[in-house]
Amino acid sequence: MITARAPLRISFAGGGTDISSYYKKYGGLVINTTINKYVYAFIETTHAGLELNSLDLSIFETYDFNNLNIHSKLILHFSVYNYFVHNFNQGKNIPLRISTLSEAPIGSGLGSSSTIVVALVKAFVHFFNLDLDKHEIAEIAYKIERNDCKINGGKQDQYASAFGGINYIEFKKNQDVCLEPLSLGNSMKNELESGLLIYFSGVSRDSSEIIADQVNSISDTSLDALHELKNLTVLMRNALLNGDLDNFCNCLNLGWKTKKLTSKKITNSNIDSIISHGIKWGSKACKVSGAGGGGFIIFYVPVEKRISFIKEMKHFGGEFLTILFSDSGVVSWES
Repeated sequence: MITARAPLRISFAGGGTDISSYYKKYGGLVINTTINKYVYAFIETTHAGLELNSLDLSIFETYDFNNLNIHSKLILHFSVYNYFVHNFNQGKNIPLRISTLSEAPIGSGLGSSSTIVVALVKAFVHFFNLDLDKHEIAEIAYKIERNDCKINGGKQDQYASAFGGINYIEFKKNQDVCLEPLSLGNSMKNELESGLLIYFSGVSRDSSEIIADQVNSISDTSLDALHELKNLTVLMRNALLNGDLDNFCNCLNLGWKTKKLTSKKITNSNIDSIISHGIKWGSKACKVSGAGGGGFIIFYVPVEKRISFIKEMKHFGGEFLTILFSDSGVVSWES
């Protein structure tokens, strides 16, 4: 059995500028970091047919090769299999059991669907013994999700999951991608890991629907907001490299305020209430991770205030998680 593991991510700045309709015209910038929550992909050879499994969602599908169904509920699994069979096995089907396990639900804002694809791609790269680097893995994962599966979204998640770490990523107009790992001082890294909390209300959302709304409802206001998000990404990079925690928090707050101008679906009354109470009870900075509309909310709370903060926020009924940064990108092994 081949196993691949890919890290999930939280986004700090620039989300939305990595959507192709924007960066092909203006160029995009994001900062994100992978965290110690993962997606696993497993490939096993079988005697006949194709088995697709999502272990966390309890979805199990079996097909014979006379009845392969592209309308599978597990379209990501099917599309990755289809891509590698057609490009690296002359279109000849291979009897396989393909399974995934995600430590975060799809729609959580941690890039889970893209991370599933990255993990599956890495597993197949290992299976076929291909000499593909992380950049190529990210690009294949992006093509499968955005082009083959027709799922709206940006390009940062695939690169975050493939490379791992805290990265400043530039998406150029010519579609080149430049990734700069940010080397934080120990004090800054420790402060962030100690103070960052992610909160999940249990409400997932369809990020592709929100992103489609961003693209379709583009206006001078939303376009200016995307330009400003890019400017804030540069300022946040400087804050991180200079160990300036106050400026980092300021950029995070301004980024969330600006992000809300790009679509009416970015926030709602529940999210606004959670965030306003979080600020009241000690959070210095906060934003929704990913496209918005639900999923995980990122809070920065000084560690000495964490216990009282979580206690006061309990009445919202969600779950708080502490996180650590993950420096490793996607990996695979055989067992």
